[in-house]
Amino acid sequence: MIIQRYILRLIAVPFLFISLLITVLMLAEVFGEVLTRALGGTLPGLAVAALILLEVPAVLQELMPGAFFLSAVMALGQLSASSERVVLQAVGYSDNRILRLVLGVAALVTLLLLFFSLVLVPWAARQVSGLEQTLSARPAAELVQPGEFAPVGPDGSTLYARGSDSDSGDLLGVFLAYIEDDEQRMATADRARVTRQDGAQYLVLVDGELLRERPADDELEKSLFESLHIRLDVPQPSGSVGRDGQALDELWASSNMRDKTEAQQRLMYPFTAIVFAFWAVTLTRYTPRSGKNAAVLPAVILYVVYMYLMRTVNINVRNEAFPLWANYWWLHLLAIGAAMLFRLDWKARLSILWWQAVGRLRPARSGGGES
Repeated sequence: MIIQRYILRLIAVPFLFISLLITVLMLAEVFGEVLTRALGGTLPGLAVAALILLEVPAVLQELMPGAFFLSAVMALGQLSASSERVVLQAVGYSDNRILRLVLGVAALVTLLLLFFSLVLVPWAARQVSGLEQTLSARPAAELVQPGEFAPVGPDGSTLYARGSDSDSGDLLGVFLAYIEDDEQRMATADRARVTRQDGAQYLVLVDGELLRERPADDELEKSLFESLHIRLDVPQPSGSVGRDGQALDELWASSNMRDKTEAQQRLMYPFTAIVFAFWAVTLTRYTPRSGKNAAVLPAVILYVVYMYLMRTVNINVRNEAFPLWANYWWLHLLAIGAAMLFRLDWKARLSILWWQAVGRLRPARSGGGES
């Protein structure tokens, strides 16, 4: 029991650290996109935090198999480099027992991944879709505080409002500076409101005046308008939930091959942890002189190649180049079989077979002496 706790601690500590580090790095891109929208005025502060937190399950689902693989390789490599693995074998704790222990951890990771892929990630996708719909229906008064300038839209437009109408949510006494067709434009209006058309948000200015700069003579051209539509944001998703937010039974019941492939992906991807458990034990069977990180580079290469093969097979099934039954479940079995073969001590076995063959071919000596 002490040995098991020791090995589990060696695996758990780097697993948690690697998972946290990669999560932060992978969320950096999401944070940048969300922050851009927040600075553009189309995303309130609380929505920024909500969108980032709702992306965490999908990120963890993606990185957990690799984090587990790397942490298991580092832990078992440390045992091999410090000769602890040799001592464990001497006291009867064989590689098979180590494999069973690592497989136990891999089974827990697999169950966690199944929960993520079947429950948590689709739920988070539905929450994001609902949040986007809610944000698209926000009143114009939430875009800017009365009496302050605020950036809005993806092109750096600046909006100012003298006040707001609490009943309708419209902005009152509006000034807007924006760029359109490479021209600097300024508009003033009595009021403004936000509408949604064709999946995009627009700021509609009502009863105002538009000033356009004419590059030819550096003068301003003035015109009146009854309504002016200024696009605020990129198109938002429709009210229907996307594939990521659908339940497994809905995907499997669909006639669309991409939906069925997504259902298979949710069921098969978590078992990569089992595959990597076999390879972690196999790659770390080396002498202490090799160093504790000798298997890290081969493990990284194996991880990249294996994930590439999985995605390649999955894409071909999704595009109907392969039949549905030929998705990458067989790749898991092939990888486990290859890991088991590499665990065999081929040098010793071939040496035994060689001497056995030589013994059979050697001619028998004569038993009689000379007369």
